[in-house]
Amino acid sequence: MTIEFPHDGAARAFEFSTAEFDALSRVLHDWAGIRLPRSKQGGVYARVKPRLAALGLGSFAEYCALVASDAGQAERSALMGVLGLRDTGFFRHPQQFEHLRRRLAPLADRARRGGRVRLWSAGCATGEEAYSLGLALLSFGADLPERDVRILATDIDPAILRHAEAGIYDGDAALAVPEALRPPHTRPDGALHMPEELRRIIAFRALDLRDGWPFRGGFDIIFCRGVICHFDLATREEVLQRLALRLVPDGVLYLGPGARLSGAASRLLQPSGAAAFVRRG
Repeated sequence: MTIEFPHDGAARAFEFSTAEFDALSRVLHDWAGIRLPRSKQGGVYARVKPRLAALGLGSFAEYCALVASDAGQAERSALMGVLGLRDTGFFRHPQQFEHLRRRLAPLADRARRGGRVRLWSAGCATGEEAYSLGLALLSFGADLPERDVRILATDIDPAILRHAEAGIYDGDAALAVPEALRPPHTRPDGALHMPEELRRIIAFRALDLRDGWPFRGGFDIIFCRGVICHFDLATREEVLQRLALRLVPDGVLYLGPGARLSGAASRLLQPSGAAAFVRRG
């Protein structure tokens, strides 16, 4: 594939060969488990070509070499962003949060009786999902941060985790937070600042879902909605099985809308509506 586009005031031809597309796909697969089908080559070209100009590179071959290198961590993160591979935002898919609220009420009661409550946002990106879980949970009582309540939020990309830990979001992003749940903490520029009591119960950690998981204990709620759809079938089935096994009995796994179970996970989980799946007892 050879496409011409203006560059430095003149038309310049940049070749984006199938081999170079495959090289980018391999980088994303090796780093994050994401496989790009060749049918996406034209779209990838359109989204990635501005990065060449921004970086002062003269060819896609140079770009492929950069993202594959040890020094390419920041650009791999940027590549994920320009390709739209981080599906994030506050309270996405409201029907799932309505389903979640019915689950959170008894969990809040359990916490007040001295019980343990654990939630996990797997593939949390810039943190909106994890904070959405926290805001929904704290709507059942401002005392909950003093209980044994914790939210784990993981992502493969350390750069975006730093953004998530800061807990600061622009006003447009914050509009998706229901007014009844919206924290009053805003900055002079209108940005939303997540309150300290919420940030205290959320732990952001770098984690590749394909690797070992260095934590113990079961989870009452797991959200894994944005990343798993990009895995190949074998990886998806393995990760789904491991997620299912991390749920306590009657715990719930939330996947992206339209997600279907296959493999061992389909025997461990039963559908509960709104792309929610309950761990069988």
